Amino acid sequence: MLIRFMVENFLSFKDEVEFSMVAGESDEHPDHVTDIRDLRLLKTSVAFGANQSGKSNLIRALSYAQEFITQGPSEAIDLKLVPFLLDSETSQKPSKFVFEIQCGLAQSFEYQFTVDNRRVHKESLHEILADSTSMMFERVTDSQGKTNVKIGAVNVLVTNEENHFDFIRNFAPNELFLTAVNMEGNAGISGDDDPDNGIAANAYERDARLFIRRTPGTTLDLVASPSSPNRLESRIAFLDIIYDWFDRTLVPVFGDSIPIQGIGLGILKDMEFKNRLEDVLDFLDLGIDGVDLVPIEMDAESVLSDEFRDFAKKNVPDISEGSDEKAIFGYPGREDYILVDSNHDFSACRLVTLHKIKGKNRQVAFNLSAESNGTRRLLQLMPALLDLHSGKSDRVFVIDELDSSIHAHLTGKVIELFLASAGNRENQLIVTSHDTGLLDLDLLRRDEIWFIEKDRNGASSLYSLEEFRLPEKMNIEKGYLFGRFGAIPVSPSLESLDWLREA
Repeated sequence: MLIRFMVENFLSFKDEVEFSMVAGESDEHPDHVTDIRDLRLLKTSVAFGANQSGKSNLIRALSYAQEFITQGPSEAIDLKLVPFLLDSETSQKPSKFVFEIQCGLAQSFEYQFTVDNRRVHKESLHEILADSTSMMFERVTDSQGKTNVKIGAVNVLVTNEENHFDFIRNFAPNELFLTAVNMEGNAGISGDDDPDNGIAANAYERDARLFIRRTPGTTLDLVASPSSPNRLESRIAFLDIIYDWFDRTLVPVFGDSIPIQGIGLGILKDMEFKNRLEDVLDFLDLGIDGVDLVPIEMDAESVLSDEFRDFAKKNVPDISEGSDEKAIFGYPGREDYILVDSNHDFSACRLVTLHKIKGKNRQVAFNLSAESNGTRRLLQLMPALLDLHSGKSDRVFVIDELDSSIHAHLTGKVIELFLASAGNRENQLIVTSHDTGLLDLDLLRRDEIWFIEKDRNGASSLYSLEEFRLPEKMNIEKGYLFGRFGAIPVSPSLESLDWLREA
């Protein structure tokens, strides 16, 4: 779980800001709090603010740090760091990212790094103890690019090295130590000389990913891991745990980056997922009676290139001949899936929504393109919410503009659904929103409500509703709209537009 996140000198954040998921002293909504050892952590938080206030930049900061950790510096990925540019001093200084997280055996850690586009200046990992911290490693890179790593007195589980620190290589000055420990490189599949994984630019092949194998023994992971496949075997256990948190637990989601494949994969996996999905659709009252996959015709030889078919065959060599098992390929932005069986025969299916025909005991299938943007976005979010409910893994979903294209009434229902699904699981949902209807103390705790505001110099600040003294039974939404908490658009009167007066 996320305890705290701090960022400094990144995009619109000039000075260090702190976002905290530590619960305050209030006893309101006790089911919104998870108790872990001596920590009381919130399950959800919602950040409000005007357009261009920095809400999305908070998510971008989390996303940048995650990508830099799990993928490392790579020419194939745009990881260019942008400091606060509206000040001549900060524009030349490095940016700082600090995470306090809970993972492993309910342990708490502080991981931080300071970086610019040339080098990682500092990097460190400390375990947070009851009344102190214990250094696990510290790294410093000087202006000449010379890097020094100091390892603390830690218990190390060695899985494939007799001397567990012999493997530490002279990694690049702009590469994190945490990344170097866990990654071989960033090009293609491990051991493969083709950095593009044999995928051509054809629409059926672009961004193809192997997601799940259709077999009862496979555990379905609805959210694809963002990391490179070149993951090393675990060498130092405590570093593996930290890397896994960034690789698998933290899931930043932007409005244009939510994959649609999760629903189809869930349907292919088991009937329970489909039943739960239909229950949620009924709860949200979207006018959709169901979602299904239907076979579509596809001439593999004309549609799929030789490169992609070779790539697919390389990834399904262990399917037993004659087995009903199939490998499933999906790709962002499309509703089609490509299936490959043990004979390396290709087929395809498409995700559709089902609607009842009035007066008839049957349904008609619609392509997703026929649904509204709001409905499509809700469908994209459903696998994440159902994944949280499954209890198979802990997640920290961070969703930018949850209310984008979604009716205000449904935004609140999504929050309610998450809180009802979370139960005692160690999952968290953090969102940004313009929907002031969520400013309701019957729905959220005060410490779950955050505001982001820009000053006159373009620098964003971050603060919680918990910092304000509030009259009893105050209408929070009305107070916000009247400017009591800041973080709202401030515009001059129309009289300031000379051209409008002249008209």
